[in-house]
Amino acid sequence: MPLPDLINKFANFHFRLDNSNNGYIKKVYPEKEFFRIIENERERANRNKHQFSLIIFDLGMPGTDTNTKQNFLKKITQRVRLIDEIGRYGPKRVGIVLPYTSANGAREFADSLDDLLQTSIPISICTIYTYPSKNDVD
Repeated sequence: MPLPDLINKFANFHFRLDNSNNGYIKKVYPEKEFFRIIENERERANRNKHQFSLIIFDLGMPGTDTNTKQNFLKKITQRVRLIDEIGRYGPKRVGIVLPYTSANGAREFADSLDDLLQTSIPISICTIYTYPSKNDVD
C-alpha cells in the first residue's frame, strides 16, 4: 500500500472529518474505551518511564446548555495534539489524556482553553491528575 494511502487510512481510523473547516478533528471516545486508553497510557508510562496527565472537565454544571457543551467539545478536539486522547469520563464529564505532560503543562493547557473558549464553563475549575505523581517517583 502506498504511503499516502496508508496515512489516509490511519487518519480516517483515528479521526473524523469535520466538514465545517475541511480538516480533521479528534474523536471523543465513549467512556469504556476512554478508560482503556487511560489504562494503556499508564502501562506505557511505567514501561517508558515518562509522565502523563489527565484533565477532567465537568460539563454538568448548572446553566451549561447543550450548545455550550458541543462548542466546548469541538474546540478542544481542534486544540489537542495528535498524541492526546479525549473521551467521556462519566455522563457529565470529559477527560483529556496528555502523554509526556507534567501537571504544570496540563495546567497551562487548561488555562489556554479558558482563553480560547470564552464560555460559561469555568475551565480553570478542572481536576488534573498526573501519573506517576512526584510521590510515586523514586
